[in-house]
Amino acid sequence: MALVNLAGEEVTLTILPRASEGESPATRMIILQTLRGEAHARYRAWVEANRQQVHQASGGRVGYVHIPDMKAQGYAEFHRGFLVEAERDGLIVDVRFNTGGNVSELILENWPVGASLMSSPAGNSSRCLIQDMPLPALCWP
Repeated sequence: MALVNLAGEEVTLTILPRASEGESPATRMIILQTLRGEAHARYRAWVEANRQQVHQASGGRVGYVHIPDMKAQGYAEFHRGFLVEAERDGLIVDVRFNTGGNVSELILENWPVGASLMSSPAGNSSRCLIQDMPLPALCWP
């Protein structure tokens, strides 16, 4: 109950590490800002889990980027992921749950010349991406 009604506020936590034999434990204090909600943290965990699944299924050869919308946040998310993932042999750009907006030229101008694009309709049970990319197919359960 100590954090009730403290959303977005700075709080001080006192950390007491386990004591080693013969030593008294030293305390330390950290200051952090509490979250107003968990949606952003859950979104970040979901994106990271998807990225890890793609990396694992492709042996690290395919990257993953999610674009949550076609507005400033979506471009920022694309740019954040694209810079890290673009050097791989292939790239999955996931627009599931995208809340809309116009496709930004800032996204399109980063797209490599000659890259293949593929789209899969919502509800498609196929989990294989087969396209003329360096990898013949990327499939996962």
